Amino acid sequence: MQIIEAKQFRIVFQPVVKLPEGEIYGYEALVRLPEGSCFASPLQLFNFAAEAGLLYPLERVTREEALRHLGLFSLKHKLFLNINPQIINDPRFIPGQTARFVRQYNLTPENIVFEITEGMAIKDFPAFRKTLDHYRSQGYLIAIDDFGAGYSNLRTVAELQPDFIKLDMSLVHGVHKKTALQALMETLRTFACKIHSQLIAEGIENEAELMKLVQLGIPFGQGYLLAQPAFPPPMLDRKAAEVLQHAGAAQGFGRKMHNKPHGAAAERVSLFLED
Repeated sequence: MQIIEAKQFRIVFQPVVKLPEGEIYGYEALVRLPEGSCFASPLQLFNFAAEAGLLYPLERVTREEALRHLGLFSLKHKLFLNINPQIINDPRFIPGQTARFVRQYNLTPENIVFEITEGMAIKDFPAFRKTLDHYRSQGYLIAIDDFGAGYSNLRTVAELQPDFIKLDMSLVHGVHKKTALQALMETLRTFACKIHSQLIAEGIENEAELMKLVQLGIPFGQGYLLAQPAFPPPMLDRKAAEVLQHAGAAQGFGRKMHNKPHGAAAERVSLFLED
């Protein structure tokens, strides 16, 4: 596939923000295709690659690009990489390939968090468990993505004890006016604390949602309100920084808000596919 061989894609970054401090905690790296691509979206590209038996080569090259950019910006922090558990069963799968990339770009396994969607974990749990054990044994961290997007199995998540749980935007949209969602957020916050995981709210699009998430004690947020995906890694939107400063003051946080990354960029990066 020419897209793989010629690397006909690019990586953009969207901040993951610490709430309510407003510090950029990290970046999620998103795949973007050039104009005129025969694929309507990165998701369509990866689905096609899976059907064509090219998922592993595609994931490998996008993974290396994300790691290369992390090294390019001299980031000595965490990088979230989305993976499909099916790749570990590909006959071309090379154990230690990621470790070689990590060393090449002066990183360590502790810098890397592998991110897998909740639906994939439930759909093929044996493959997921095999993948999880493979990477955890090498010192990598694990994140569950899109939690709440469909059928959610708290028992499965509890058994896996991921380091991060990314809450699907369906749980975030309208949280400021839906008491049921607020109660669910509080329950998930307690649940995450009990299993030593941290919550990241995805898809924050308006100020009211952001304010409510701060009030509910959700530690991290991400969405177009905070910053749109861009390259090089963008700073926190100035208006969002003002909202967070107000929210922090209301919650009794006296720290100064930050609207720029620590050093060249931020502490966490995540590669995943966006619709």
